[in-house]
Amino acid sequence: MRMTPLSATPALSELDEWREVLFLGPSRLAEIHRGDVVLVTDENVDDIAEVMGALVTMVTHSVYYHALVYDHAWRFIHAFATRVFADDIQGFYLGKTNVTLTWLRPRHSDPAKIIGREETAAVVEFARRQIGKPYDLWANLAFLFRADGMSRAPDWLHALFQNRNWLDDHGKWHCSELVGAAWWHGCGVRFTDDMKSETFLSPADIGDSIYGDVVCTLKIRNGEYQLLTKQRDV
Repeated sequence: MRMTPLSATPALSELDEWREVLFLGPSRLAEIHRGDVVLVTDENVDDIAEVMGALVTMVTHSVYYHALVYDHAWRFIHAFATRVFADDIQGFYLGKTNVTLTWLRPRHSDPAKIIGREETAAVVEFARRQIGKPYDLWANLAFLFRADGMSRAPDWLHALFQNRNWLDDHGKWHCSELVGAAWWHGCGVRFTDDMKSETFLSPADIGDSIYGDVVCTLKIRNGEYQLLTKQRDV
């Protein structure tokens, strides 16, 4: 990825109801879409939510601790702390001291299947229907006690957290569960080879998936911004 120097506040320019241009300065930009997944990592641990996030990154061996569904005009939907919220990136993230947001664009395992406006609208609509539902704290504990988490825990404890049906149980959500289910039920995109057999889905599973491509990364360091993108300067 190329980088632009730390610069002014990032801004959006709307192309249509589905696509926007995220830009920083006169020559660095990226096209972002409704439904894009945003993966979050934070160098600071300032509150209890970020303490839980730090545990997630530790046991999943990933820099990402949170995942959300991007909507439009800075809006996004995520499962966070107590329930599923609709929030605003400007208010929620741009004022932080050290945080990194990475836009990821999922794709079908079949290259012939194209994801367009209607498909991403269905993804966002699924996520919107979950707003207000409770947070799935059990899923956070599952990361700790799954097979690649606390490996020395007894087998009965591992088994307790392996028998979950997160994809079809829509009563409560963890952040990456919500993202995975929205893309699965919205347009059939999977992040693992057999989504239905998975008993958990972590931000690391989404970030490491071969069924997604990084669009851009927005880094915030001490109140200044840096946009990393594979797209050429304009």
